Amino acid sequence: MKKSFFYLLLMTSLVLTSCQKESNQNETEYYPLKVGNSWTYEVYNVEDSGEENLVRTDMVEVIGTTTINGIAYFVIERSSSNPSAQWNFIQYLREEDGYYYNENNEAWMYFGGAVGEVVYSNSLDLEIGEGDVVYNYSIAGLNETVTTPVGSFDCLLYQNEITSTVPNWDWSSKFDNYYFADGVGLVKYWNSWASSNAKMEFRLTEYNIVE
Repeated sequence: MKKSFFYLLLMTSLVLTSCQKESNQNETEYYPLKVGNSWTYEVYNVEDSGEENLVRTDMVEVIGTTTINGIAYFVIERSSSNPSAQWNFIQYLREEDGYYYNENNEAWMYFGGAVGEVVYSNSLDLEIGEGDVVYNYSIAGLNETVTTPVGSFDCLLYQNEITSTVPNWDWSSKFDNYYFADGVGLVKYWNSWASSNAKMEFRLTEYNIVE
């Protein structure tokens, strides 16, 4: 079973650089939410050997606003250009005091915390027997230089540490990295496969930020 952890974060995902000192993080905008903002990513499957293959192109766009239980949210559409496996879905997100909340009003992202501080935790019920999979999201670094097809960015690194006690999996810990650039958003990220050391890597190729 090849199950990408990408979809857990996107349930909640994401996404999201010139980085400032930690004390000034709340003055930054690592995930600009405004109707019309959009991001396009080339998606590669990267093997443990370093071999990579272009799988598809994903698009993310803030298409509108809505109200859920009396609270205003941005409506974010995510879609794929892969002819053999097209998909799209809608995500609802809002920002308040530096925290990003999903449609269940869960604060799953925060860019104002200290490096190493766990911001959001979740677990996955695999329904395949014994063992647990736990996700812990935290800020893992500041001023990380990241190069993409549209240029280089100084980024905040938001990291998901995945730990597993599933008996038939040959790993106990993996990391998914998400690089956010101030005023731009998510410029690069990757998600691990559960059944191998390969990963899916997303590289920003185009973006539009409404002034």
